[in-house]
Formats: sequence, C-alpha cells, structure tokens
Amino acid sequence: MIKFVSGDFFEFDADIMVNTVNCVGVMGAGVALAFKKRFPQMFNDYAEKCRSGAIRPGLPSVWTQQDMISKDIEIVNFPTKDHWKKPSEYHYINDGLIWLSNYLKDKSGKVVTLPALGCGHGGLDWEKVRTMIEDRLQNSPAHIYIFEPHDSVKAGRNITPSTDYERLISSVGAGVIHSISDEYPENLRTYTNKDLYYYPKNKKKFKYDFSIVCSTKPEESEINAVREFISLCLLKKYSVLLGGTAFEKKLAFEFSAKGLICGCMLPSGIYQSVKKVSSAKRSEKPNLLSIGDPLVGFDKKEFMPSVFARIYISKKVVFFASKLDWLQKYKTKLTGASLDSYYYISENSSSKDEAAALELGAKRFGLDIPLNSLFFGIEHEEK
Repeated sequence: MIKFVSGDFFEFDADIMVNTVNCVGVMGAGVALAFKKRFPQMFNDYAEKCRSGAIRPGLPSVWTQQDMISKDIEIVNFPTKDHWKKPSEYHYINDGLIWLSNYLKDKSGKVVTLPALGCGHGGLDWEKVRTMIEDRLQNSPAHIYIFEPHDSVKAGRNITPSTDYERLISSVGAGVIHSISDEYPENLRTYTNKDLYYYPKNKKKFKYDFSIVCSTKPEESEINAVREFISLCLLKKYSVLLGGTAFEKKLAFEFSAKGLICGCMLPSGIYQSVKKVSSAKRSEKPNLLSIGDPLVGFDKKEFMPSVFARIYISKKVVFFASKLDWLQKYKTKLTGASLDSYYYISENSSSKDEAAALELGAKRFGLDIPLNSLFFGIEHEEK
C-alpha cells in the first residue's frame, strides 16, 4: 500500500524510515540533515560505510536503532546521488527502488516513510519520480507513506539544533550532557544516546543509590510505604531518584528541604520545570534530570523511557507500584541489565504482578521486614 501525504516527516510513528543520501559521508541539507541531528549514531555508521565503499547508488544500507529506551527503528540510507555537489540521477532512483521493493517483501504491515527521492536539493522532477515510486512499490505488503518535495526540503529546518537547546536551558541554570561525553552515565549510554538534561548546572549528580518506581496515583498504603522508605534513606544518608508525577515531585521538595539528596527524572519539558523550581524560595531543592524533549510539555510516550532512564542510573531499584505486570513486556531487555531490584509487598498486587517482579529477579520485601538489609553492599556516591 502506498499513500502520498504532506506534513512533518518525523511525526509519523514509522517502523522503517528512508533517508536520502550521497555516497561521500555528508548529510548537510534537507531530510538527511534532519536525520543526522536526530540519529547521530546512524550518521557515524553511514559515514563509515561511505569510507569503505559499502554504500553506493542502487545499494542502500540499513541501520537499526536498538535502543532500550526508544522504539526500534530501521533507517534505510538511500543514495540518490554519488557526490553531494552533483545532482541526483533518475537511474539511481530506479535502482534503489528495485532494492527497496525487494527489501520490503517480508515487511508486511510495517509503516514506512519515504521522502521525495532526489526532488528536493537533488533537482529531479517530482512527477517523474512519483511515477517511478508508484510503479516499483504499489504492490508492497508494507504501508508506505510518501512525502511531498517541500516537506523534504524543510525537514532539516524544523529541528531546533542541540546548540540552541543548550543556550536556552543554560539561560535558566540547567545543563546538558551528550552521550559521547565522559561524564555521561555509563549504564545509560548502553541503552540510549539521547542527551541528558540536568538541573542545577553546577551540580552534576548523575548516579543515585536508589531509584523508586511508584504508581502514578498511589493509594494511601503505598504513599505511607514510600514515605517510610525515603525517611530511612534520609537517616542513612542515601540518595534517591524519583519520577516526575505530582506526588513524586512533592516528595522531592519535602525531603530535599530536610537534607536528602534526591532528584526527579522528568519525561520531558525540563525547561519549564527548571523555571518553576528555580523560582521557589528554598535553599535546598531537588535535582532535575530528563532525556526527553526539553521544550515539550508532558509527553505521554516519554513516560516509560523516563522510568527506564532512572532505573539505569541508580544502584538499586525499589518498585512500590502495586501493578507490575508491565515488567513482563520488558523482561528480556531488563534482565540483561543486571539490576539489583526489590519490590514492595502490596495488598493490591496480584499474583501476576508478583510473578513479573520475580521473573525480573526482584527481591520481595515489606515494611515489617528490617529495611537495613536493603542497604548492604552500597557505597555512597560522592555528593
């Protein structure tokens, strides 16, 4: 199935994204530039293949984002020209489409996004290329969405460059660490290459003793359990990383005022959150962290990534949420991370919830069990 559409190329929830490239390792304009900004590891792979001669007209290359935090996406780097200084060629488009048609034969039902091949900065006639796409891909089992030429040209302009983000969040006292930096949390780099935004800028606290995962709207029994646990962390001088729900942010403010070193991992929108926190008239405030878009408000699809992010920058993880069956969905990836995890015995948990936690390797505990056992083996992080 093919469908011609108009809009933001990157707003589609695609399984396979086609990127138009040259064969000399440069992504300097249009949709290719947008891809380079969003997927720096993909660009590195592409540049290396260009150097080795592994990518050429008629022979696209495939890079797969296998990211613990983000959705797996295949990016097809489709050469429409040999050198970026030269125009695109129709026979390059035709040869590439033959390759793509064969590649998609076993991709039934997959969502594919395709730019106007060679018709932006490449200079080809859209009507001719459109006909070529229809002829080669109309019988594909995949769901292919083809974007108009003007969408391809402007794609590279629609992304706020990371340097602009840095300047903006720096203006409110926040900072950013890139995944290539030596300061980037090592465990987090294993699962994502997203930038890590943090506040305050002069306090780089990227590893915590405990990460707490609780319900978005906890009941009274869970609230009491979480509070008792955090109180013990305060007493023992252990650091705690919470999430970005209203309940967790309230706890972070309360206990940071008492001297607890704590932080909140936000799904997105750290820019506005920093403005609110920095304006609060308190001497001690919680740290803020985020791998989501710093300018977007609450982004539902970034909620789970934020949960995983805080799990992987903490020494131990404590699950207080009564509903834990969602862990089953991520079992394969989570068990490979060697987590030291615990789950709270809740009267609202089902046998399915407990089974999911146990399969993850989590240890069971209740507040009637001496909590000191949880602290064995922890060496304090530098504050």
